[in-house]
Order: sequence, then structure tokens, then C-alpha cells
Amino acid sequence: MKKIICLAAAVILAVSAAGCSNTGDTSEASSASSHTQIEVAAGYERYDVGEALDTVTAGFGAQIDTDVYMPWNNLTADEEAMLEKRIADMNLQFTRIKFFPEFFERANDNDDPDVFDADAEGIDF
Repeated sequence: MKKIICLAAAVILAVSAAGCSNTGDTSEASSASSHTQIEVAAGYERYDVGEALDTVTAGFGAQIDTDVYMPWNNLTADEEAMLEKRIADMNLQFTRIKFFPEFFERANDNDDPDVFDADAEGIDF
């Protein structure tokens, strides 16, 4: 019985491997794309990529709008947690966040560099 199971597993593995192999035959894909007509509007040029580039797309990213977190939006702790969870669920590999000079305290007005006084002089949100 073990020999039959091993033989069946070997046959399934061989068939799976054969089905997954890449023979390099792209004639069907090539013929489909060569028959596709793309019209380019006047004033624009068409550029076709005929070969793979050495550059790899490294991932997906987004810009996080920091205005959402500003005090005037009066977000509750639950709403902030929901937004943070949504951002985390996107599995972003890159994030861009806008910063303005106004986001930084001009001079430390207390002994704690981790405390930001949004009402201090020179801070304008």
C-alpha cells in the first residue's frame, strides 16, 4: 500500500512540475498583444517596452494626510485607532508624510523634548 501511495504522489508531483514549467513560448501572448491597436491622442508619443528592464518595482506606498490627525478634527481615541489599523492593514512598504516648519517647536520651552506645545508662540496650525 505504501508503494502505491508513493507512486501516486510521485506521478502527481511530476504532472504538477510539468504544468508549472516555463517553456519560454509566449507566442499566444505575443500574438494577442501585437494585434491590439492602441490609439495615441495627438500631441503624445507612444513608447513600447520590448524587453524587461533591470529595475524592479520595490513595493507599494502612499501619502498619509497628516491633516486628519490635527486637533481641530476632534478625533476620538477609537477613531485614531481605526485609522491606524486601516493604514497598517494596507501593508505599505513606503509611506510619504508631509511636514511643514510649523510642525516643529521653534525653541524648546520646557525640559522635555518629547512634549510639544501647540499653543506656543510661532506655532501656526
